[in-house]
Amino acid sequence: IIGYLEICQRYSAAKWILDEKVTFLDANAAYYKSTGYSEKEYKALFPNLQQYYGNHIEEYRKIRDAITTAWNDGCKEFSVDCVLPAGDGNRLWMRRKGTITDEDVNGAPVFVTVDTDISDLIEQTEDTFGVSALAGDVFSKSF
Repeated sequence: IIGYLEICQRYSAAKWILDEKVTFLDANAAYYKSTGYSEKEYKALFPNLQQYYGNHIEEYRKIRDAITTAWNDGCKEFSVDCVLPAGDGNRLWMRRKGTITDEDVNGAPVFVTVDTDISDLIEQTEDTFGVSALAGDVFSKSF
């Protein structure tokens, strides 16, 4: 996976296990930068996606549902627009595209994600329509 992550240095890329809490495995420098945490801080604080989104459980569920729906439907790819709460208190809108690999850890599938910052696009939509219409839900700007 390191080769995959190196190829994606322009994008935020990470590797995960599709288990109950979506366990974190690895990421590239761009991923850590987008979260606002150093690699060391992130790995110490967030062993899984559920903990990362601790105060934003609905956002976590939206992401996990996109992944599990793809897996249950036999699809190898998924995409979801989601909020990434950064360590500095800001929020970024990301389009998270994922690929479920042929790899597994203790029988649980492994997947990789590549995130693209779509904050400008979402903000334009919010300014135009007053809601996050592009993402398909209403989300407070004060996240």
